[in-house]
Amino acid sequence: MSTIAERKAKGAPPPAAEWRKVRLGEICSKIGSGATPRGGAQVYIDSGVSLIRSQNVYNSHFKYEGLSHISEEAANKLKNVTVKPNDILLNITGDSVARCCIVPDEILPARVNQHVAILRPNIHELLPEYLQRVMVAPYMQAFMVGLASSQGGSRNALTKGNIEEFEISLPPLPVQRRIAEILGAYDDLIENNRRRIALLENMARELYRERFVRRAGDGRKVALGEVFSIIRGLSYSSKEIDADEGVNLINLKNIKAFGGFREEGTKKYSGAYKVEQSVKQGDLVMGVTDMTQDRRTVGAVALLPDVEGESVISADLIKIISNVGNHFLYCMFCFGGVSRQVGQFATGATVLHLRPQAVLDFAVALPNSEEIAPFEAQVAPLFDEQANLLAQNRNLARQRDALLPRLMRPGEGR
Repeated sequence: MSTIAERKAKGAPPPAAEWRKVRLGEICSKIGSGATPRGGAQVYIDSGVSLIRSQNVYNSHFKYEGLSHISEEAANKLKNVTVKPNDILLNITGDSVARCCIVPDEILPARVNQHVAILRPNIHELLPEYLQRVMVAPYMQAFMVGLASSQGGSRNALTKGNIEEFEISLPPLPVQRRIAEILGAYDDLIENNRRRIALLENMARELYRERFVRRAGDGRKVALGEVFSIIRGLSYSSKEIDADEGVNLINLKNIKAFGGFREEGTKKYSGAYKVEQSVKQGDLVMGVTDMTQDRRTVGAVALLPDVEGESVISADLIKIISNVGNHFLYCMFCFGGVSRQVGQFATGATVLHLRPQAVLDFAVALPNSEEIAPFEAQVAPLFDEQANLLAQNRNLARQRDALLPRLMRPGEGR
């Protein structure tokens, strides 16, 4: 029988006796959420102390887009929720509940609002990198989402008491470090691909602006109804939504603010649908609803990547069937400002709705086909490469998530 030292030298997991289960409340020096400064968005400024909100926190990565800032005076009123290096950020309300990442050093000093909790582990026993890996593991995500949705109320929520009672498996620090390093290698590859995706988007933006925006006014005025037709998405009931089975339902949560595709929003749908409501890679869809009143998704468009399997669109979206290139139209809507202009026609007291006919009636200055065709040929490979990188990230995430239970040893968990 090998000794513990021999097992460690060979890279084998340590015996079970060296692992223990702990509650987060026992091993974190701080667990708590913040608050929105008095005055809400009116007190946000261009620079200052960062205010982290739920839209900034994603599993294993921090999203800088939409990061808000507040004054030193406002920050002092939230000093009890000061974020420190290596703190874990955990979304605790709404549809993004359970998303988790380590705070990046470059956004400090920072505070969190009431939708985000700080988890500050005792680093002499629990490494932040290891805790993050455990919190984003599929079994832990499913547990937290299920708990948040089972507690009643109008929206998902996790409480401080819930989080303090979470049990995790705690190996010795060297093993924690090794697990974090192995899984971190996958996250590094995924993050590198995200940067490449953003770079490709910027390249397409600059090409469009150079070709069309910087000589605005050229082109003939036409109604969008002359450029494309639309297909409305399907209405569904909650009983037709399943976490595991059915076709992919592309919905409003798949539309990024002001344009782009978000893979995390896809649901599974088990009901009936029309063939024309199905979508595939390269199709262009538009959001015609906005829940925020900020007009972030109404009029916003997305080019669909390969989302694996048959897919359909919900009633919050329309599919665009164009007689010019989809890549050109995507750029025109996103980079030419057409999405925001069309979105101004949305109406509604609590939820904004954009009538499809209002989209079709909207007039734009359309370049001639001799200009559109070469541009389409130039940018299509950029979007194809984006789709390839998204598929790579999906596969990397699967490999990472499949590896974690093996590193944690089967049977270990919350």
